[in-house]
Amino acid sequence: VALLGFIYWSTAGYMARQTDATIEAEIQGLAEQYRRRGLSGLTTLLAQRSAQRPTGAGVYLLADTEYRPLVGNIDAWPDVEPDRDGWIDFRLRDALDAGAALGEEHAARGKVFRLRGGLHLLVGRDVRELTAIRGLIRDALGWGLAMTVALALAGGWLMSAGVVRRIEAVNQVGREIME
Repeated sequence: VALLGFIYWSTAGYMARQTDATIEAEIQGLAEQYRRRGLSGLTTLLAQRSAQRPTGAGVYLLADTEYRPLVGNIDAWPDVEPDRDGWIDFRLRDALDAGAALGEEHAARGKVFRLRGGLHLLVGRDVRELTAIRGLIRDALGWGLAMTVALALAGGWLMSAGVVRRIEAVNQVGREIME
């Protein structure tokens, strides 16, 4: 159990760290563009990235002081409070399909910033694949644990059956001696 728990913790932790590093790299690129070209350059860049990947892995939203969206690829500011470092975990809804009434919800992770003028910037990633992989790892570890327990029980039964046979043989000899 400890070994399987460690495997899950290290694998899932590694993938989460990779996601955070990707978000940080996106932030560094956007910050550089903001320093060079100002708010208009940042807005243009966010519009380009949102148009390239409207429902892709990158999540971008620039909002006004009242958290109303200005530019980005999500419709509304997430109703989640950031932690002390600005990170938030929130839910995204897929864009509506032609025949579907509601899009599917899935997990996302991002970092929140406050820009000059009271504007709010969210940069994040869609983490549905990470969530799916974590589920697969949990399932695999669950099956591995179940198989380990089953093999341990079978091995224990076989070993105890062998010991019981030997003890019964000693008991049989003892009974014969007593008779």
